[in-house]
Amino acid sequence: MDPAVEENALCTASKTASPAASQLLRGHTRRAFLPTTLTAICVLLAFAAVRVSHASPRSAHGRVYISDLRDSDVRVVDLATHHLLARIPMANDPHEFARDGDLLWVSNYRSDQITAIDLHSGKRTRTIAVPGAPHGIAVAGERLAVTQEERGEVAIVDATSGHILAETPTGGMPHMVIAAGGLFYAVDAEHGLLFAIDPDTGAIVGSVHVGDLPEALTASPDGATIVVANARSHDLSIVDRVALREVARVPVPGAPVRVLFTPDGRTLAVSLTNNGAVALLDAPDWRLRTEVGVGRLPDGLALAPDGHTLYVGLAGENRVAIVDLGAGKLLGYLASGAGPDGLITIP
Repeated sequence: MDPAVEENALCTASKTASPAASQLLRGHTRRAFLPTTLTAICVLLAFAAVRVSHASPRSAHGRVYISDLRDSDVRVVDLATHHLLARIPMANDPHEFARDGDLLWVSNYRSDQITAIDLHSGKRTRTIAVPGAPHGIAVAGERLAVTQEERGEVAIVDATSGHILAETPTGGMPHMVIAAGGLFYAVDAEHGLLFAIDPDTGAIVGSVHVGDLPEALTASPDGATIVVANARSHDLSIVDRVALREVARVPVPGAPVRVLFTPDGRTLAVSLTNNGAVALLDAPDWRLRTEVGVGRLPDGLALAPDGHTLYVGLAGENRVAIVDLGAGKLLGYLASGAGPDGLITIP
């Protein structure tokens, strides 16, 4: 893969890491082409057989939205038929999603703006300027939180007027943000911190140290726990959300860059970007149940509306892996554009 393409495929874990850590996160080798036509045909037939043998026992319904970093678009794919429903042009480097009722907000990293897509028409309806490389995005009521990586701030935006109400100085490199329990929670990838932010005032109401190079975070369905993926230290910080206290540090077999709970809160999916796998952990004891090999540079995660099927964006392969959570098996792939990053499913 062209080095420039691979650089764009990697998330900020590699951008902010030390030289040694960056080398680790980029330590993916090319796959050599098979030398004979006969061997190549055999491999293709074997791959087809795997796809058939891993046919899903359930039929997923709804749509998955895929942000294609290098194509600068959002693709909409039908989960039942796997057909491409729409391709929505975006500004440069669309990254993450946040749903706000009938709108889907998209952060456009290299364009200093966020964009709203109408979920009924599939059209872009609004654009709001947010300077400083907007990356993570979350919704809480009438407020949007948008991380501004190059400014060390989190912007609090009025979703109705589009006005930036506050720019909360976190320092470092605020990367991802979520909403939980009436607050925003953002991770600073540079300094290993988790911040709690009041959505009305933009004030920081608490913080806690987590692991090294926190890439992403997710809240448990009951809102009691936040899990932070620490890419450089290869572990997860388990944080009591109310007390804002780290209660456990859980090692994982790779560099975690995305985390996601199932709706029942009993399974945690973790993208391990440096070894091409997704780890499935039992919650709340955080025992590693299995690893599922999915492909090169797994990144964004989304669940089918029924909670049984996991979708994994593969930034190094330009496709989305489909995983049966119950069986812990790879089912196949969805086609995407170049550099699939953020994913979200809509029933």
